[in-house]
Amino acid sequence: MDNENRLTSKQVWKFPLLALFTIRFYFFVLFKMQGFGFLYLLSLAALMSLPATYQVQKSLQYYSRLELPSLVGQLPPSRVDGLFHLVPAAGQPDYKVIYTSSGVATLVYNPGDRPLDAEARGALIELGSSDLILHGDREDTRVPYSAFLVSNSEFEPLNSAIAMDRIFNCSFLILAFIIFLWFYVLLFFNALLAALFGKFLMLFIAGIKIGYENTARLCAYASTLVAVILVLQCYVPLPISMSVLMFVPLIYCILFAREFKRELMQLGVQGFAEKYGFKVADAAARQRTRQQAIDRLTGRSSEYEESQQQQDASQSAKAADNSSDKCENDEQVQKTAEKTTENSAVEIKRGHNKDQRKDDQRGSGFFTP
Repeated sequence: MDNENRLTSKQVWKFPLLALFTIRFYFFVLFKMQGFGFLYLLSLAALMSLPATYQVQKSLQYYSRLELPSLVGQLPPSRVDGLFHLVPAAGQPDYKVIYTSSGVATLVYNPGDRPLDAEARGALIELGSSDLILHGDREDTRVPYSAFLVSNSEFEPLNSAIAMDRIFNCSFLILAFIIFLWFYVLLFFNALLAALFGKFLMLFIAGIKIGYENTARLCAYASTLVAVILVLQCYVPLPISMSVLMFVPLIYCILFAREFKRELMQLGVQGFAEKYGFKVADAAARQRTRQQAIDRLTGRSSEYEESQQQQDASQSAKAADNSSDKCENDEQVQKTAEKTTENSAVEIKRGHNKDQRKDDQRGSGFFTP
């Protein structure tokens, strides 16, 4: 038995590492575990939210020292149109440089994408037409408005400044809980969508038919790499969208399906079943189980059982009649055979007596000693 079949629930701390680097681990997930894997996603989100919360709080403290809430409050009123473009309100300027209390240019309001002057180039944050731009020493980081704003919505600087100030002043536990919920929701829906596509992908590519619950459990553990990428995005700029991250569990599903098919062809169905400890049911047993499940759901289980009993009783009676007819036929055949034997014996005796009379009339033969 392979190592993945010797794992126990006490070794749960190994599961994230095995899910990342070992395709064989997914055999253990498929055959030894149950459910959709949502409890694992819950634990994974709680684990990954701790380093993410530390980095987010560190960044919030940095921007708090830059007086960012008060700077946001000085922005002109604007709106976000259907194409997620920032548009200034009527009568408002389309270019503004905002300074801190110490006179340092920190925030640039530039929905018209004008070229920045020498003073504005040193600003840390720029609000462009469709992106929030964070200027760095080596490169700039662009975050599209579609990632955190709603289309056709109004942008009120004063309300945004109040909300930002509350976020900057929240405790570590509250921030960790918010990030935990965010991680879990992303991983949850990512696993569900990946399972929907992965089920048909494994069927068409490798010819393996796996139920949706089992596929969702495989995708839940395959989302470990997705959680790691989400944490890394808090430390380094990784512009990877969730639509791209959804393909990560699908890659694991394809690799698992190939390994599954290879081992199945190598061991055969019976050997594969014995290795992983499950039974291979025949078609008749599956049909009976399916019929019983349907009757149980439709409330006709008692009628089905009575009809089965009546059918079995009729078959038994028919078998008994056939047995009795067979016995009578055997007795008749035996009597006919005995009668035939007696008739043959009589004929043989008559023939012997006739031959004896002929010998008496002829006298002694040539070979009589």
